Amino acid sequence: MADLKNGKNIALISDAGMPGISDPGNVLVNKLIECGLPYTVVSGPSACINAFVLSGFETPFTFVGFLPDKNGDKVKALQEYKTYKSTLIFYVSPHDLVETLSTMHNVLGNRKICVVRELTKKFEEVYFTTLADGYGSVLKGEFVVVVQGYMEENNDLLSKSVVEHVKYYIDNGFSKNEAIKLVAKERKQKKDEIYKQVLDL
Repeated sequence: MADLKNGKNIALISDAGMPGISDPGNVLVNKLIECGLPYTVVSGPSACINAFVLSGFETPFTFVGFLPDKNGDKVKALQEYKTYKSTLIFYVSPHDLVETLSTMHNVLGNRKICVVRELTKKFEEVYFTTLADGYGSVLKGEFVVVVQGYMEENNDLLSKSVVEHVKYYIDNGFSKNEAIKLVAKERKQKKDEIYKQVLDL
């Protein structure tokens, strides 16, 4: 910061994606804002933008980035985006991809997705599928998953029984009361109506 305050020009360059998006570059940007120092951005490789364009999905889009590691936390995070009508964009590590797509299917319902691998590299791949069908290609490299926005027919959990619906959330780390509250909201029913049906859980 001292060099910048003394009038020097400094550039942050990355060969691993766009600085400031899901990396510590964001810390630098906020420090510059805090100090009132002038800065600018020269666009470079940005996986989320490239993957969105390759998918052909509709605008607007919401960039989510990486989901939490623990499955229960993943479920809670996905709940926040469940009814977003915008296209959703996620970064996913190769060792988490299969499990993450399965969790997305359970929470978001069946949706069209575009799985993009190794962007701008020799083995770049664009794989169109659905959350129900999953991904069936090479599990190597860095992945971007572009997910269709919410539509009424997306919600697979509504096709389950009330007991199965509540049990799904309990199995993913929610308390019984939290699960009942979520199910009541999604099914547009009163909480006590749901509670009566799941007394034995």
